[in-house]
Amino acid sequence: MAIAADNPYEVARAFAPDFGRAEYALKRSKYLRENKEIAEADWESFARDLEAEFFTDVVVKGIAKTL
Repeated sequence: MAIAADNPYEVARAFAPDFGRAEYALKRSKYLRENKEIAEADWESFARDLEAEFFTDVVVKGIAKTL
């Protein structure tokens, strides 16, 4: 399915399922923010565990211009 990049609603609708799966995977992998009444994914802890080499590779391979 082609997504019209100029339509933010289509972009959000296409992005939401993937983001939800990523959040769920982080929670199942015990990347949880501490001292919360509900489970929240800890993106910062996950990013720290990836280390700098991962982020460098993403930029070098052209996956993202900046992170």
